[in-house]
Amino acid sequence: ISVILKKVANFEGIQLPIDLANRIGEKSQRNLRRALLMFQTCTTQKVPLTKDQQITEPDWEIYLRDTARMIGEQQTPQR
Repeated sequence: ISVILKKVANFEGIQLPIDLANRIGEKSQRNLRRALLMFQTCTTQKVPLTKDQQITEPDWEIYLRDTARMIGEQQTPQR
C-alpha cells in the first residue's frame, strides 16, 4: 500500500514521507481505496506533508460508525 501511495504522490508532484505512507496503510486496514482517500484528505489539510501529520478518517466513515453506534444503543422512551 505504501509503495502505491508513494507512486501516486510522485505522479501528483507531492512529497510523501514513507513514515506517513506506512501509517496511512496501517490505518486504512490495508484497503487501497481507503488509503487513497486518506492520502487525499491529508493533502487537502496540509502541504507539505510531514511524517507526524495527523491522519483523519473520511467523514462518511465517521458518520457510518456513529449511526451504527446509535442503532446499537438501547432504545428508550425519549428516543
